[in-house]
Amino acid sequence: MDGNFSSMTGNTPGCHGAHARRYIRRVQVNKEEEAGKVYKKFNPKSVVESVWSNNHTDDCIMFAIEEDDDVVLKSELLGTKQLDVVHILYNNWIAAGNRIKNNPIQNNVSNTVIVPDYEWDTVAKYIYDHRHTLAGVSFIPQSGDLDFNQPPYTEVLLPSELISKYGEGIIFASGLIVDAEKVFGNLWKACDTFNGRGEKLYATSADAKEYIKEINVSEDSELDSQPHSKWVEATYQQYRNWTKLLSELNYSEEFIEELLDNSVEIPVAEVKKYLDKTAFNHVSNLNAKREIMRRMKKYADKYFISDYKLMINALKSVQLYHDWCDITKNYTPIDWTKVKWKNVLLNADEMAGASCSGGQCDITKL
Repeated sequence: MDGNFSSMTGNTPGCHGAHARRYIRRVQVNKEEEAGKVYKKFNPKSVVESVWSNNHTDDCIMFAIEEDDDVVLKSELLGTKQLDVVHILYNNWIAAGNRIKNNPIQNNVSNTVIVPDYEWDTVAKYIYDHRHTLAGVSFIPQSGDLDFNQPPYTEVLLPSELISKYGEGIIFASGLIVDAEKVFGNLWKACDTFNGRGEKLYATSADAKEYIKEINVSEDSELDSQPHSKWVEATYQQYRNWTKLLSELNYSEEFIEELLDNSVEIPVAEVKKYLDKTAFNHVSNLNAKREIMRRMKKYADKYFISDYKLMINALKSVQLYHDWCDITKNYTPIDWTKVKWKNVLLNADEMAGASCSGGQCDITKL
């Protein structure tokens, strides 16, 4: 009993607790899906374009869910506690209900285990110790619903809970969030870029070292088998390459000559500066995006003791509360019994009957 069926019957999904006391439930739907169009018409604030649709054919519908106080939550079933439930269900439902004794083929308890940072080793040991009764186990870190954009479930914290979890610096998050959304398109893209997993805005030391190899053309090993004149030509080209690089960094001609004539090794950091200045011109809104990165770092340094992951989770949590407010304050209930559907579903037997009318499906020859 999982997914949509459990929601319809008022149960938590399968062997899991409710995602949180308050959370946003998301469903991905094709833009041509009629029910999705109806929901979007009545609740435009609850529908956004899916970030998982490469060809922009899908929407993401968001539902604001608030559980009763007596409902068991996922936060109460972390790590080995969740596995205990799976283990009990397997022994008392799956194995006990098997009609064929010692049948090597067994069903499985569908499950996803949320693992706190401190419990990964314990969970690994638990699974090994119960390897004969556990199968198909999926894992997600405790911060998983903040790591990915538009996950199926995302916890929502109220203002008092936000301050309690992230501190008073959370009060100053809104301006940065609004600007990040404007520049990057959405906050998750900005956060991925800050973490080094998104759009590339700066050169790395590895980039600089590779570029140094490219411009040091006189050190190419293939020149060993070439005439001496080729090496002389490459040496001149290398000199011009470094002159261009250092000129772009506003070194004076005299200083450039002094450095190169004395074979002074140019630091990798200087080459990174050159690449930062010249290699990212193809990036749209480059300066604005770099400014967002600078502000995010400053915000983390000032209010989160340079804990960048905590800062990013804080920004995302504030955005989720904003989404929650948009959904709940603008929600319009829909009487689905009064919806006039344009595409009426037909029974399969009626369709088959129409197709075979007039003896079209009769077998007359073998």
